[in-house]
Amino acid sequence: MAIFDGILKKKNTEKSAEKKIADGEALLQKYKEGKANLEQRIVDEENAWRLQMWQKETNNTTPSSSAYMWNAVINKHADIMDNYPIPALLPREESDKEEAKMLSSIIPVILERNDFEETYSNAAWYKLKHGTSCYGVFWNPKAENGTGDILVNTIDLLRIFWDPTVYDVQKSPNLFICAAVDNDVLKAQYPDKDIQGSKYNLTEYEKDDNVDRSKQSLVVDWYYKKSIGGKTIVHIIKYTGNTVLYSSEEDPKYANRGFYDHGMYPVVFDTLYPEADKIGGYGVISVTKDAQMYVDALDGLLMSYAKKATTPRWFKKKDVGINEEEFAD
Repeated sequence: MAIFDGILKKKNTEKSAEKKIADGEALLQKYKEGKANLEQRIVDEENAWRLQMWQKETNNTTPSSSAYMWNAVINKHADIMDNYPIPALLPREESDKEEAKMLSSIIPVILERNDFEETYSNAAWYKLKHGTSCYGVFWNPKAENGTGDILVNTIDLLRIFWDPTVYDVQKSPNLFICAAVDNDVLKAQYPDKDIQGSKYNLTEYEKDDNVDRSKQSLVVDWYYKKSIGGKTIVHIIKYTGNTVLYSSEEDPKYANRGFYDHGMYPVVFDTLYPEADKIGGYGVISVTKDAQMYVDALDGLLMSYAKKATTPRWFKKKDVGINEEEFAD
C-alpha cells in the first residue's frame, strides 16, 4: 500500500510540474511577443555593426560602407574603459564604518576573480550598440573548489524576458532567463531526470556560418515573486521541455524564505539612452544609422562620378566620316 501511495504521489507531482511548466511557457510566449520589436531592432543593429545594413535595403547588393557609425561606437567604448569604475563603499551611519571598510576590501577581490573588467567591457559594447546591457549576479556553487562564490556575467537581451508593461524589472511578476545547453551536459548534470530535450526556438542573430542546435535544448530559469506574510520573496523553477530540473519552492531550504534573501531578481539593467515606460533604451547605432546610410550613399555617388570621369572616352573612329566642325556648331 505504501508503495502504491508513493507511485500515486509521484504521478500527481509530475502532473503538477507539467501544469506549472505549461503556465510558465504561456507567460514566456506572452513576454516574447511583447519584446518582438526590440529583438528585431537588436538583430538589425548587429547587422549594421557588421557593416551589412545595406543588405536589406538593397536586396543583398551591398555598396561600399564607411566606418562613420563604427568609429562612433569604438570611441565611446574607449572613453568608457578609460573611466573604468572602482568600488567605493561608504557607511550610511557610524555603526557601518567597519562593515563598509571590510566590504571595500572584499568586493574588489570578488570582481577580480570574475574578470569583471572584461564583463564590464562586453556590457559596454552591448549598451553602446543596442542601448541596454544586462548584468546577471548569481551564485556559482562550483567556484573555489566547491566552496562557491558570486558569479557576475552579462546576459544577452535576446535570452531574457520580462513583463513588457513594466519599466522596472523588479516590478515584473515573472522573469525568464534562457540558455542553450548540450543534451549530454544536461544528462550528466541531472542523471536522475528523464530529459527528453527541448527545441531552441529563440530569436537568433543572422550569421554567415551554419549553427547546429539539434543536439542542444532550451533550458529556462523562471523566476517569480510571491508574497508571504507581507514579505515579497523570489522563487525559481529551472526546466527544459516538460521536465522540472529544480524548484526552490519544493526545496525545504528555500520554501518559506525564497531563493534570495533580498527578494529581488538577480539582474541589473544598464541603459544608455532611456525611453519612457520601458526597461530598455536605444544606443549609438540607432542615433547614427541614418547618418551612416547617407554617408554611404554619398560615397557611392562620388565613386560613381569619379569612375565616369576617369574612364577614357572616344567621340568617333577615323573612318566614321563625321564632320567635327558641323557637329560642334
